[in-house]
Amino acid sequence: VQLASDITPAFEQMDKAMGNINQFTPQSHRTFNVLANEVAVQILQPIVERSSALGNCNIQFNPTPVQEDQMLELLSMQKADLAIDIGKVDGQSYASVPLFEESMKLICANQHPRIHQTISQTQYYAEKHVTLRVRRSNLYAADFFTTEILKDRKISAECESVLSMMALVSESECLAMTSEKLASKYAKRFDVQVLSPPFKTQKVVHQMVWHKRNQNSPANQWLRETLTTLINA
Repeated sequence: VQLASDITPAFEQMDKAMGNINQFTPQSHRTFNVLANEVAVQILQPIVERSSALGNCNIQFNPTPVQEDQMLELLSMQKADLAIDIGKVDGQSYASVPLFEESMKLICANQHPRIHQTISQTQYYAEKHVTLRVRRSNLYAADFFTTEILKDRKISAECESVLSMMALVSESECLAMTSEKLASKYAKRFDVQVLSPPFKTQKVVHQMVWHKRNQNSPANQWLRETLTTLINA
């Protein structure tokens, strides 16, 4: 039994490799492992579930590791077929291409007593904030995605999830910087207003990343093309 457990992953890797060599079609029975950040999962998973273009294939989304080298190791060891992450990665063995981009937005409760549809820098610094640290940078999202150097803010809470951050904002008088796509998607559900920040921000580019050995793999090409088509539909 132990021997079977030990060799099963090896056979699975061999099957995957043979699938890359042979002509791939969506009618092949195959599960693709895609590492993805929270925003990408929230946007893509419902679209993938509704799609009729997958044939007999399944796309399984798993969290992107905290450290970039862990993510790249999973791609290198073929334990993941693709990763979706913010920004480009280091390493000559990997390729990447933008999947989608978005802006950053501020959110606060619809019933906020002082903020109504617009916000000034003075108001921004006067309010308390719920924050989210950007993976790998150890910076808050507002600091990471702005082109300006921001002053210290009053931090009420720090979250690891965008949705938990939105939930806290909806029941408080705090502000938060978040993904434009998730803010738009969940604004009504969390009863928050979506505001333009009172400072310049950078575009957030979500990249597809893969190991270059899979550059010409029919299966991996199909996966990349399918996700690109679905998100742009």
